[in-house]
Amino acid sequence: MLMISEVYDSFIREALENSWTIEQVKMLGCENCSEAGKKLEELIEDEGWEDSLTLECWAEYVETYKKVNPIPIEIESATLGAITIQEDLSSLLSGPDSSWKALKAEFSGPVGLSADSIRDIESSGHSVVYRLRSDTRDTGTVKGLVFGSVQSGKTANMEALISMAADSYWNIFIILSGTIENLRIQTRDRFARDLKNTQAIAWKHIDLAGDDARMSASQLKLNVMGDYTYGMRYVITCLKNKSRLTKLINWLYSDKDKARRMRIIVIDDEADQASVNTALILSGEEAEQYEQDRREINRLIVCLANGLLADGAKPDVEMQAINYISYTATPYANVLNEPPGESLYPKDFVHSLAAPKEYFGVNVIFGNPEYVDDEGRCLAPGLDVVRIIPKEDAEDLKKAHGDGWGASPRIMERAICWFLCCAAVLRSRDHKKPISMLVHTSGKGVHHKVDYAMIRDFISKTSYEALQQACSDIYEEETTRFTYADLARDFSSYGLLDKMDKALPSFESIKDEIAELVSDVGNIEYAGDDEFSYSCGINLCIDNCYSDREADDGVKMRIVYPNAHQLSKMAKAPVFIVVGGNTLARGLTIGGLVCTYFTRDSSQADTLMQMARWFGYRKGCELLQRVWVTEEVWAKFRALSKVEANLKEEIKLFEERGVRPENLGIRVRTMPEVRKFALSAKRKIQMADPCDYDFTGYSYEITEFDPDGETLRRNIEISESFLRNITKKSAPKARGNAVVWEKIASEDIVEYLAAYVVSEHSSVTREDLEVFSKWLLTPNAECVDYWNVAVAGKHDGPSGSWAVEGSMPLPKVERSKKSTIGGWIDIGSLRSGSDALCDVDIDTLPTEKKREIREGGINKNVGQKRAMIGLGKVPLLLIYRIDSLSSRSSATRVPIATPCDVMSFSAIIPGDKHAGGNVSAVRIEMD
Repeated sequence: MLMISEVYDSFIREALENSWTIEQVKMLGCENCSEAGKKLEELIEDEGWEDSLTLECWAEYVETYKKVNPIPIEIESATLGAITIQEDLSSLLSGPDSSWKALKAEFSGPVGLSADSIRDIESSGHSVVYRLRSDTRDTGTVKGLVFGSVQSGKTANMEALISMAADSYWNIFIILSGTIENLRIQTRDRFARDLKNTQAIAWKHIDLAGDDARMSASQLKLNVMGDYTYGMRYVITCLKNKSRLTKLINWLYSDKDKARRMRIIVIDDEADQASVNTALILSGEEAEQYEQDRREINRLIVCLANGLLADGAKPDVEMQAINYISYTATPYANVLNEPPGESLYPKDFVHSLAAPKEYFGVNVIFGNPEYVDDEGRCLAPGLDVVRIIPKEDAEDLKKAHGDGWGASPRIMERAICWFLCCAAVLRSRDHKKPISMLVHTSGKGVHHKVDYAMIRDFISKTSYEALQQACSDIYEEETTRFTYADLARDFSSYGLLDKMDKALPSFESIKDEIAELVSDVGNIEYAGDDEFSYSCGINLCIDNCYSDREADDGVKMRIVYPNAHQLSKMAKAPVFIVVGGNTLARGLTIGGLVCTYFTRDSSQADTLMQMARWFGYRKGCELLQRVWVTEEVWAKFRALSKVEANLKEEIKLFEERGVRPENLGIRVRTMPEVRKFALSAKRKIQMADPCDYDFTGYSYEITEFDPDGETLRRNIEISESFLRNITKKSAPKARGNAVVWEKIASEDIVEYLAAYVVSEHSSVTREDLEVFSKWLLTPNAECVDYWNVAVAGKHDGPSGSWAVEGSMPLPKVERSKKSTIGGWIDIGSLRSGSDALCDVDIDTLPTEKKREIREGGINKNVGQKRAMIGLGKVPLLLIYRIDSLSSRSSATRVPIATPCDVMSFSAIIPGDKHAGGNVSAVRIEMD
C-alpha cells in the first residue's frame, strides 16, 4: 500500500507533467479557493487523502516538494508560421495501414522510447506537416526550419514527419545528409531500417551513389493527387557534394511526366553545415544590380529547393510540390545568413523541438544557473559527471603533439581506466551493444596519431597489476561520488528513473572482465564481403580522412560498428576507443558513448556544441557517463546552456505573439555575457549585427570568486562605500527580507561596477561589465530612468546582520560552493527567485498584479515580469553579503570557508528581451 506522501507526490508529478504551474498545483487546478476546497474534499473522499489536510497545508507540502525535487528547466516545443492544410488528416495518420502507425509501433517496441517522448514526436510531426503544401506551383516552395538539441532525436522526428507525409499527400522524400559519406550511409540505413511497409505504403530507398546508380526516374510509380493510401513512397539520401547534387537534380527532371507528379519534401539534415551561403551576400543597390554569387553546394541546394535545374535554368516542367525543411541543432546560421527570397531562409515556419525526458543535454549535464527557486537553490544544477582536465595535463598534451610523441597525461590515464571499468560493468550485465570512449583533442590528423600511440602504450605497456590498481582506485572514487541518489536529485524528471539499475556492482565482480579487455587490444580488420572482424577486447580506432589510407593492410582504422547480425553472433559487447576530430564532431552517433576526454576548443558556439557527442540517450549507462574537459571548455558549455535556453524561449514567446518567421533573424542574438562567442562563422551569419547590444530583459550575477582574503575584503570596502554614498541620496526602506534604496542614478551603478574586483574565473568578465556600462550610459531618453538597489537575504544567519552608516541592519545570505571546483569558489547561483521583486511595494498593487508576483517565484524572465507590474524602466541591483560561516553542504557542495564574507551582486534589466520591451536597444560601436 502506498504511503500518503507517495500519493501526494504522484499527484504533483502528474500535474507538472501536464504543464500545470506550481500555483495551479497548489490550487488543485481550480480558479479560486472555494472551488479548490471542494476539489480537496473530493480527493479526501475518493482518493484517500488525509482528513485533516487543508489548502494551506497542501500549499506548504507543494512548496516542500518543489524544493526537494528540482527539475531541470526544459522549454516546450513551439511553432512559428501559419497552418496551410485545413483538411483533417487524423484519419489517415491513425488508420490501420498508416505508415506513421507502423513507425509508432517501432518507436515503442525495439527503439524503446517512452510514451511521453512518442507523444512529443507525434505532436511535432503534426505541427510541421500541417504547415506544408501539397501543391506549390502557384505559391512557390515552402521553406521551414526545425531545430532541437544536439543528439536529442532529430532523426526520429524526421522519420515521423516522413511517415505522416507519406500517409497523406507526398511521395518523394530527399534527405540531404551532411558532407561525410559514412554519415550518409548511417542515415540511409537508419531510414531503411525504421520506415516499415504496410498494406497501403511500400517504401523504396534509392541510392543514386550506390546500387541504384543506373535507375531511371521513369521507373517511379507515383500516386496521383488524392490517392492518399496506396502506392510507393521513395526516399533518396544524398550527400552534400557538387557531383551528387547535380546528378540528383538532373535525375529528378529526366522524365517530364514523372516530374509533374512529384510532391517532394526535401529534408536538409545538419542544415547549418555546407548548405548556407558563405559567399559575400549583396545588399541594397548591389543586390538589385548584380546577381548574387553563391558557394557551389549552397547554389545547388537553392536550385533544388526552388525547382530549378542544376545550372540555374528553369525546367520545361514544374513539379507539383516542393517543400524544403532544414533540420539542425544549431540554427543560428540558418536565420542569420540571408534574408527571405530565393535563399533557404525559413520564411514559412520555424519549429523548436522539446528535449525528451530521457535526454541528457547541455542543461542537464552542465546545468543552467539562471533557474533557481525562492531559496536560491538551482533547479538545473548540472550532474556531477564532468571532470576538469588540469592545465598541466593540457600543456603536456600540447607538448606531445608538438614533439610527435610523449607519455599519456595523468588525467587521460584516469579517464581510460574509468572507461575500462564502464565496459566491464556493461559486459557483466550482458550488454550487447557497442561501448565507446571518445578522445577528441585536436582537428589535426598528426595529433590523432600521437593520441592513439599514447593510449595504446598506456594500456599495453602498463603492468596488469598497476592497471588493475588504477582501475580499482578510480572505480571506488567515482561510484561513491555520483550515485543513483545524486541523479534522482539533480535530474528528477529523467524518464527512466524507475527502470534503471540503481547500484553498480563491486569491483571484485568486474575485475576479470577488465583483464579480458586489456588482454586483447587491437584494431578492426577486414574480413571480406564488406564484413569486418573485431577484437574481443578493445578496438582502437583513428577516425579521420587519412587514417584508412595510412593503415596497415587488412586494418580498418576508421570507426565502423558491427551490424545487427554481427552483434547477435558476438559473445560480448564490442568495445571501442575512438580518437578523432572533425569527422566525429557532427551528426555521426558514437555507439554507447560512456566516456569522453575532450580538450578541443572553439570560439564558435555552433561548432563547440556540435562537438559534444556526449549529449544524448544513456539508457543502461546513466551512472557511468563521464566527460573530461578543460576549465575553459567547461565554462563555455555552462554559458551555452543559457544560449540554447534563450533561443527556445524566443521561439516560444514568438509563438504566443503570432510573430512571423521572417522577423526571427533580427531577434536571435548572443547574450552579453557570452559575447566572446561567435554564434557561427562570420560568413554564415552575415545578416547579424555584432555591434548591436541589447540588455533589455537581461539579468546576470557574479557567482565565481577568488578565495584570496585581500580581494574579498576589498570588495566589502567597495560595497560598503557604495551603500554609504547612495544612503545620502535615498533613505533605505525595509521590504520583507530586503533593504531597498530607490531612484539611484546609473552613474552611481557604473561607478560601483567599475570598482568591484572580478575574479579571472568569473563567467561575467571585467570586459562584459565595461560593455554593459557603456550601453547603460549611452544617451537615450528611453533607456532607463533610474535604478533601485537592494540588499537581500535573512537576518538570522550564522553571523547575524551587518550595517553601513545611515542604514538599518542589513541581511546576509548563506551559500555553499561546489566541491568539484578547486582553486576558486563557484557557488553556482546567487539570486533567490523572490528577490527579483523585493523592491516592489506589494500593498500598493492591484489584485491582478499581486497575483503576478505570487505566480513568479522562479527566477525566469524576471525582467519581463518587472515590466508587467509597472517597473518597466527601473533596473534592480541586488547586493548580497555571503556569510563566511555559511554551513550549507551536500554530497557535491561544501561550506565556502572563506577568511571573510564574500560580496556579490546581481543586476536585472527590466523589459521583454524577446520582443522589444519598455527599454530600447542602443547601438554602440566597440573600440
